[in-house]
Formats: sequence, C-alpha cells, structure tokens
Amino acid sequence: MTALLVVLALLAGYWLVGLGTLAAVGADTSQLRLVLVAPALGSAVFDLILFVFNYDGGVGVEHYGLAVAVVLLVAAAVVLAIRRPRIDPRALLVLAVCLAGLALVAGPLVTYGFNWDSAGNDDMGNYVLSALGLLHHGLVMPFDVNGILHDRDYSTFLETLHNLGSRPGSDIELAGVSAVVGRLPYQTFMPFILSLQLSGVCATGALALQAARRWWAAPIAVALLLVSPEANYGWLQQLLAQTAGLGLAAALLAVLMDGDLHNGSRRVRTSDVVPVGLIASAFILNYVELASTIALAYLTYLAILMARRRLNLAALARFLIPVVVMAFVILNGYLILEIHYTFSQATGGLAGTPLSFFGFALVPEGLAELVGFKVIPGVGGSLGTSLAIVLAALLVFMLLCGSVLSARRGVAAAVVLVLDAALGALLAHNSAAFGLFKLFMYVQPFIAATLAIWLTAIRRPALLACASALLAFMVVAQLSPLHTYVEQSRDPLDLVHASDNSLIPAFRRFLATSKAPVVSVTDNPALAKLEASVVGNRSLYFITTNVFVNIDGLAKAVLPRGPIPHKSQLEAAVEWAPRSFNLLEPGRHAVDPF
Repeated sequence: MTALLVVLALLAGYWLVGLGTLAAVGADTSQLRLVLVAPALGSAVFDLILFVFNYDGGVGVEHYGLAVAVVLLVAAAVVLAIRRPRIDPRALLVLAVCLAGLALVAGPLVTYGFNWDSAGNDDMGNYVLSALGLLHHGLVMPFDVNGILHDRDYSTFLETLHNLGSRPGSDIELAGVSAVVGRLPYQTFMPFILSLQLSGVCATGALALQAARRWWAAPIAVALLLVSPEANYGWLQQLLAQTAGLGLAAALLAVLMDGDLHNGSRRVRTSDVVPVGLIASAFILNYVELASTIALAYLTYLAILMARRRLNLAALARFLIPVVVMAFVILNGYLILEIHYTFSQATGGLAGTPLSFFGFALVPEGLAELVGFKVIPGVGGSLGTSLAIVLAALLVFMLLCGSVLSARRGVAAAVVLVLDAALGALLAHNSAAFGLFKLFMYVQPFIAATLAIWLTAIRRPALLACASALLAFMVVAQLSPLHTYVEQSRDPLDLVHASDNSLIPAFRRFLATSKAPVVSVTDNPALAKLEASVVGNRSLYFITTNVFVNIDGLAKAVLPRGPIPHKSQLEAAVEWAPRSFNLLEPGRHAVDPF
C-alpha cells in the first residue's frame, strides 16, 4: 500500500508545483485546460531543475534531490497562499476519474509494493542503472575505467549514452524520486512511471479542451485513455521515456496550439510563454525522438491558420522567440548533443525490422490491437478475431476521415492523427514493424482527445445517444485486453517471478549477510542489470552472456584515444569474448562453450 501512496503523493506534488508555477506567472487557473496541464508542468519543473544541477553543476542527484523537492513544494504552497488564484473546481471530477482508472491497473502495485517489476524489461534495467549512476555523479562523466576493470559501476555503460546525447530526462527524474523516497531506483521505478502516466492522462484531458466547446470533453478523454489497453501497455512494459514524453507532448500541444496566441487578438504574456517554454524543454529532454513529429504537427497547424488568415507573424514571433530562447538557456550545450543523437537514430526508425519480432503490427490483427480489441500479438479479448478486425477497420476508417475534417479546423489532436496516419502508411510500406508497433502507442492520447471532442460537439440527442453507445461498446471491449495486460504484469515471461521476494529481495539479503565475492550466472539481461543496480560498491562478476552487448559498442566509441593505462584490459572488459573449456567425462571429451 505504501507504494500506491507514493504514486498519489507524486501526482499531488506535481499538481501543486504546476499550479504554483502557473500562479507565479499570472496564468488564468480558472481555465480547466490549464489546471489539467499542471501535473505535467510540475513534473517538467522538477526534472529541469534536477537537470541543471546534474549537467551544468556536475552534482549527483542524491546530494540535492530531496532539497529541490521540498523547496518546490513550499514555494508553490506560498505562491498559492499569497495569490489565491481561482482554480476550476471541475478538475476534481477529472481527478475522481483518474482514481477510478487507477483502480483498474494498480492491483499488482498493492500486492508487490516496491518489488513490482511489471515486465522484466531490459529497458527498465537500463533506466535503473542510469538513474543509479546519476544519483552519484553528474550527467556527462568520463567512462569509469577503474570501475569496469574491477567489475563494479556497471552504470558507466549508460554514461556512454549520456555523452552521446540520448534523452536523459526521465532517468534524472527517476534518480530525483529515489532521493526523495529514500529507496533504490529499481524500487521506485513502477510508482514513478505510473505517476507520469496519470500526469499524461490529465494532459490528454487538457488537449481535448484545446478545441472542445464543452468542459466535459476533458473527463471523457481521460476515461477513454485510462481504459485504453495500448496506452497502458506502454507503461506496463516499463517504457519510461515514452510514457514521460507522450504526457509532455499532450500538455505541450494543449498550451501551444492556442489560436489567440497566433492571430494577434491579445497580447502575448509571460503566463503564455513560460509554461510552453518549460514543457517544451522537458519534452526535448525526455523524448526528443518524438520532437520531429510534434514540430511537424505544429507547422501544419500554423499552415492551417495561415490558410484561414488567422496567423499574425508578428504575434507568432513575440510568442516563439522567448520560448526558443528558454529552451536554449535551460538545455544549454546538451541540446546540440540531443539534436545530433536524434539525427543518428532517425533512419533506424523508418527501416524494416525482422518480422518475427513485431510482424503482428503488419497483419490485419494489428488493427484490432491498435484500437484495443485484441492483446498483442493478436490474441485474447472478448471479441472474435474476424469481428474484432472488421470493427477495428471501420473505426480506424471513421477516425481517419473525421480527423482530416477536424484538422482543417485546427484541432490539435486531429492534426497529429493525420500526420501519424501518413507516417504509419510509410512504415507499413517499408515493413518497419517495430516503428508501426510504437506508433500504436503514440496515437492513443490523440485518439482519446479527438473522440471526446467529437462526442461533445454532437447536439442532436438521437445521434449523441448512438455515438455514446458506440464508445461504451468500445470501452467494454477494451476491458478484457486491459485486464490481461495487468495480470501478465504479475509474472512476466521475460523475467519469471520478477516481483517475487525470492528474486531481487533475496539477492539483497544474500549480499547483506555475506562478504564473499558475488558471481552471477544469469543470461537474462534485465535480471543482470537489476543485480548490478543493488550491489553498491561491491564487485559483481558475470560469467555468462554479455548482457551489456547492446551498449558496449557505444562504450568503445567513447573510450579515450591513444595510450592509456590498462587499455587492452579495458577493451577486453567491454568486449567479452566467447570461451570454451574441455570437460572430462567418462569415455569422451566434451566442450562447454559460453
């Protein structure tokens, strides 16, 4: 239960900091849209402050993370007490919907607490190791030659990614949350990612209000996203940067695509620029891979405004120039590294991938998975396969046609859906199954917001009843796949008994009671990285598969050039060689390669 309380405390803390930031710059918090953006904004503020100290100051998060959290919370409370802004009370209804949705997915968190490892994902091992390193030292650090030579500090492999400019935002914030909660990053991972998911859900409600005329579009969008199997699949699979990035993207578009800021009908104020600048900076820091799509959506939005003669270039300049300056000042030189890293990764996302891994995204069942009627890869659900495919195809066709019409009116979520549809066609043409699979998750907040906008725009009672019945049918059909994903997270296939006391907790108990050298024989990358994240300063010897094979190439890329002490040993440490030994058995010789 304590872990669940941490989720609620993080959401409340983000909301408080976000509201305090909005009040400090004089934003109109009587607008429900801004109130729902507040959790994502609060998370962004916390993350960016941690980043500045960690990158510019080179200080480990453990030295200041708790102090930053306390100062932010106290400052937000003081600002709210002094300014006494009027806050839209309808946000309480949205919060109630969030808590109801939380009840659908939080069962394993209650059961396993801080030990819950929902997917046993290798990505989670990387995030945890990265956060562990950032707890102790700055963001851009030299490769730890001595540590690797002595089989310690495996987090230094992740330093290579940071030096190359990968998005470290969620890693830094995970380190900050660990410092606040007082637990290791692997223990705070699931509460943290769930709090980010809820912040993104609220931001999706704000995105619906970007174009909706009725306030109840927000709770509808929130409810639709909370029950979406694909939306929940992302965080249950421990895709931390994606979860943070999608929430920040929804919040950014909710405040960025405001027609009044672009047509010159009112003066651009600090309260307009600061939230956009902060969220945009945090978005780039957390998930820069998605930045090109969001930037293209914004350019499309500007083109629509221009075609409708609702774009004032002078007003646009007054608004955008301070935002860009803010991003450059906050992110500093790391922004250049991130841009370079993004270009180096861009071609891989459009390239074809082995169909054996993600081929389910390229077959008809993929449509049923996209709308949540089937469990990846095309199994489960309360609907038969043929019926699920037909209904999903009709729904996707209606969604695409309606999005084109809505995009012409400047509906932010619809603009993104149209662009994502074009991207999806390109990915399918290139047989880029992995990219298409990721796109299934990327579109979920924008589908939820768009459907909520359409539903609240219907004025004819009979048509409203039919549309409501259709959405209700879709939600009911999605509940079975969602339940399947949640139940699978109790004992994931990738790491059996991942959340059980007999795994990592038992490993930690062994460490506490023994001074002997620790040798791990696991070939499971997630387990090995979790073990490496809990041993502290002790050496940990791996004698099986090189679980760091996916990042050791990056490590070699940043090794010091020229003569350095123990260089040959270091190269051997980061590039493990397969070996074999002759085993004497009665009557013959056997070879055991590993």
